[in-house]
Amino acid sequence: MFIKRRPVLGQPTYLKIQICENTREAGKVRQKVLKHLGTARNEMELRVLEKSAALFMEEYLIAKNKGNVLFDARDCVTEREPDFKHLPKADNALQVDMSQIAEVKKLVEGPQDIFAFAATSEDLLDVVPKKDQELLSKLIAARITQPESKKKTFENLQTYAGFECSLPKLYRLISKLGKAEEAINQKAFGTAQKLFGDKIDLLFFDVTTLYFESWTQDELKDFGFSKDCKFGQVQVTLALATQRDGFPVGYRLFSGKTAEISTLIDCVTEWKKYIALEDVVFVADRGMFSTKNLHLLQESGFKFVVGCPLRKLDKKTQKIILEEENYKIKSFELNGKTEIVWCGKFAHSMTSKEKNSEGKYQLLEVKGHIISTYSSKRAAKDKTDREKMLEKALKKVTKESKDKASSTDLKNLIGNRGHTKFLKVCESETSTIKIDETKIAIDSSWDGMHGIFTNTNLSELEVLSRYRGLWQIEACFRLSKTNLKMRPIFHFTPERIRGHVALCFLSLVTLKIVEKKLKDKNVKITTENLISEIKKIGCTIVKDTASGNTFKIPSKLSDKAAEIYKAFGISRQTKAMKI
Repeated sequence: MFIKRRPVLGQPTYLKIQICENTREAGKVRQKVLKHLGTARNEMELRVLEKSAALFMEEYLIAKNKGNVLFDARDCVTEREPDFKHLPKADNALQVDMSQIAEVKKLVEGPQDIFAFAATSEDLLDVVPKKDQELLSKLIAARITQPESKKKTFENLQTYAGFECSLPKLYRLISKLGKAEEAINQKAFGTAQKLFGDKIDLLFFDVTTLYFESWTQDELKDFGFSKDCKFGQVQVTLALATQRDGFPVGYRLFSGKTAEISTLIDCVTEWKKYIALEDVVFVADRGMFSTKNLHLLQESGFKFVVGCPLRKLDKKTQKIILEEENYKIKSFELNGKTEIVWCGKFAHSMTSKEKNSEGKYQLLEVKGHIISTYSSKRAAKDKTDREKMLEKALKKVTKESKDKASSTDLKNLIGNRGHTKFLKVCESETSTIKIDETKIAIDSSWDGMHGIFTNTNLSELEVLSRYRGLWQIEACFRLSKTNLKMRPIFHFTPERIRGHVALCFLSLVTLKIVEKKLKDKNVKITTENLISEIKKIGCTIVKDTASGNTFKIPSKLSDKAAEIYKAFGISRQTKAMKI
């Protein structure tokens, strides 16, 4: 039995004092913690806790040996200097004239105590050299709590975190992150396995675009279809994968002109090189629905659950899907609520001719089932959305009818997207635009309908349940774009752009680690409130102008903040101390 002193992770000036005992299990010596006495934050507390530990050891031995003890355990503790010389000294007799106290500065400590601690404890910082890890932890914490430009973040770290470094060093670190995409993905995947279990059998996949306040193209920044409706600005395409609980496990950055539909296979091909993707079911929305994508997934041994655009299927299949007798009413649980839908299952195969690596055409075929559902709630929404589009279409008809435009000019105004798909040009002496009632009737026949294509053997309700889990990845994108301010991007070189996205991804992983651990400890708090609480935690540095002594006065923790610290096992100084 012995007293053990352990440094506190994230708080190098604190020591945990524990009573430990060595035991032998299966031929190996194991260390067992008998009692945790507390955390010493200065030399005086260290001595008090060590003496308390000695008393506990004596009482423990007396009880264990029925009163027969050959020595006094209190003799184990001497008035020696502590093992860690950097523990702050305690001065209980210090007298201070409060009229001589002046504020020096305020520091924000919460982000480092929680978010930097979480990133460190899960070894996320190992993606960069050790000399850069402290700065990376600061950047991650700052990105989560106060996302700004890199220059502004640098200034905030100096002003509010008391962290000194050079701006060029910060930018060099961003460039290093830009080259560490593979290591970051490996670390994220490994962390997910550790937190949620060894087997990852379900991956949600989605794609978004990130725009720049720029119009200059290069090999990464380019023009393409913008999901943020920034069609006049260059962009990059970001693919993201999460496991079933919404924890991010991988990302990949593409040129802005890359089509969404072609990203899935590129990601899978790349991730398979360094991530153990075995028996995984990929879940994606209908943007990934293509014969080539699904064929390559199938050939790679993967299962898939993908959104199916029913209106793009062949006429024969559409007719079968729209027949009411092919549906049965079913109910399933989603987020604690019961949902009732009409459900039908239809065997379906997809074929297409694609060029192979030799430039020759080959026939690709994918076999599976379409799970088609009808929901009255969705039907009401589809009807309302169409009525809004018709209202816009009627305004267009009224406006264009007043203009004596040519038939060709009017036809150029009509397309197959949005409200314009319900319009048609009527040939007459004066060409006019009118509402196409036939198109409206066809469109209304699909109200409330939704399709999913899968090659799994899962039941209809299991397929629906997995597909509905896509909201997890959409929530990740919202966090990245809104809370972490991943876009707009203000870097211009490909290396720095990749580094910026890598930092945001690491910050997203760190935030999800914190949320997971709080959930495990039954601490209920939203992401916004979590960040708000952490930002409030800090201290005030004051100086006694008479003696020249400097003091640190910690801010008071709210009840919720105290819960957060307790969940991570972090002790926080509550009283003023001389520094």
